[in-house]
Amino acid sequence: PVPGRGGRGVRAPTRGPGGEGSEAQPPTAESSAYRFELRLPLRHTDSFGGTPFVHGGVMLALTEIALDAYDAAAGVPAHRDVLRFQTHSELRYLAPLRWDDAAIVRMRCVEARAGRLRFECELAAASSGALVARIAHRYAYVNAQTGRAETPADWPAIAAAIRAYEPAPVPGDDANSNSDSPSDSPSPRPGERGPGGEGSRERPGGEGSAPPRASATP
Repeated sequence: PVPGRGGRGVRAPTRGPGGEGSEAQPPTAESSAYRFELRLPLRHTDSFGGTPFVHGGVMLALTEIALDAYDAAAGVPAHRDVLRFQTHSELRYLAPLRWDDAAIVRMRCVEARAGRLRFECELAAASSGALVARIAHRYAYVNAQTGRAETPADWPAIAAAIRAYEPAPVPGDDANSNSDSPSDSPSPRPGERGPGGEGSRERPGGEGSAPPRASATP
């Protein structure tokens, strides 16, 4: 698919999953903050339980397709050995999306820290422009050979491409930290016995050696 801008027509009320009278939400002023926008067809996607509505899992898949197009639009470097994987996703359904419609996917990067990215997305029905879902993704770069988190060697170029593309500031850092472990992994607290590495308070010695000193933790 090639990034493009979907047309918006007259907004029509849509009966949402909340029951009779619920409607798809109209585009908000926040929608204009998205520079990236991609229109995707839905006719060959799965529907939910024999209904004419797109299955919820399809909405997540649409954002993954759009992310690939986002990389191309922003000039984000591609990789073979250190790849970007989802670590967390949240989806908020606002209204059903018909399979015979088309989806408008908008996304923006809102955080870029060494080896970590956070994106916000919204999906709208192409026929009306009404919002049908909001999705948030967190990604980490992982070494495909070792399966461990790793910051790509060209991380500064990745962060620079994203910040140059996004119209709003993207918080984060440009540090090139080739860490073997996720940056959000918990580290041993003071006073806890670690595996012999940083944070370990276990002391060597035989009988009569002083026991570990308890430390208050916040």
